[in-house]
Amino acid sequence: MISVMVEVGQSDELRYVRANGHANAGSKGNDIVCSAVSVLLRTVVLTLFDEKAGLKTRLDVQNCGALEFEVEDYNLECIGLLRYAAEFLQKGMESIQQEKPESIELVLNRVYA
Repeated sequence: MISVMVEVGQSDELRYVRANGHANAGSKGNDIVCSAVSVLLRTVVLTLFDEKAGLKTRLDVQNCGALEFEVEDYNLECIGLLRYAAEFLQKGMESIQQEKPESIELVLNRVYA
């Protein structure tokens, strides 16, 4: 099972994501659930880690099947992008979870920091 945790801040902005595990919904390289989760995560990472985004971020990819990233600091100009990223991930992961509940666990947390 893939476990995904998404944390948002007080303004619904994306602050932290951790994903690990395998969906086991198909053979290696042919698992549609893993592919869908990977596309969502990669899109957010590529967008937020672009130098033009103006964010201070941290990314940790230690092995296949595990990813962790955090938005460490941002300015108010970035809040819209971070809100959209949070909503994009939440809606995308919920959609996958509705279709394949046995393959993905989604935890949403609000942090006050």
